[in-house]
Amino acid sequence: LKEALENSIDEIQGVQVDFLKRAFSVTGQSLAYHLKDILAPRYTLVTNADGQQAIEPNLKTFTKLANYITTYVKEFIYEPKDKGKERRIIIQGITLKDLVDPGNPLSNAINNVIKDLSLESKKHTLGNRRVVIKALILTPSSEAVNQRRTLHRKSASPAAGSKTQSADTSSPPQEIVSPKEDRLRKDIEYSIRAFKNLSHVIETKNPSVSLELKQTPILPSAYFIMTDEYIFIEPYTLAREQLGNDERCVIGLVPILQFGRDSAMYTYFRRHFEFLWEIDNNKEQNRIYRVERLI
Repeated sequence: LKEALENSIDEIQGVQVDFLKRAFSVTGQSLAYHLKDILAPRYTLVTNADGQQAIEPNLKTFTKLANYITTYVKEFIYEPKDKGKERRIIIQGITLKDLVDPGNPLSNAINNVIKDLSLESKKHTLGNRRVVIKALILTPSSEAVNQRRTLHRKSASPAAGSKTQSADTSSPPQEIVSPKEDRLRKDIEYSIRAFKNLSHVIETKNPSVSLELKQTPILPSAYFIMTDEYIFIEPYTLAREQLGNDERCVIGLVPILQFGRDSAMYTYFRRHFEFLWEIDNNKEQNRIYRVERLI
């Protein structure tokens, strides 16, 4: 019954996607965006047995992304259209934990792809062909992390008449951040360590893959995964979601939009990424964007 219900939901979503595709093609302007698909959010709100709401990974969405990455690289390995061509996987986000967290289908796909490429490299079947992975992450010590983190909790205000309140209101009071509230920073630091470990494995075992990681204090406008074929975009918003007696920002709860490389959206986000990626070569502009290469 559960499987039948899920299939029914998938059919309904398929009808909705087809309708949206037709709606996007009504005018020449909207046709330029070439919407390919709409994926469910990366995370979902669930109600536990005790009635409390919690957020859990949406494995269906992560599996779809994982399957696409796997197919994208396998086609490159076994059905090469151009013997000397690179294949790119470009990633941007705040923590990028999905890509390195053990057990996440997307993380598993990345690791399996690297293993497959390593095996084919040992067989000398890849020649000079390479898969290039580039990732841009938020600097964990940046002010943007502090700003984003405040969206995860209610702001505490001093009691009326409290004598501890500063008379100087020109700057906001400094808050003491508990380890729980500092999870965002820890997640970014965890991902950086994991990417560095993965890079070490690649350097020692797999010459057919290159992994580069850079950080910037500029808060990204979206989470996205881009290849030479498609881009999967989840816009970041400042919206908040009520979660029991608390609130959190709506990260991971926004549907993912898939566009083809012939879309203006693909072009805009590719240029956005390339601007930040290459800015560390421009000392004058990098005073503002402060991009730093980690790997």
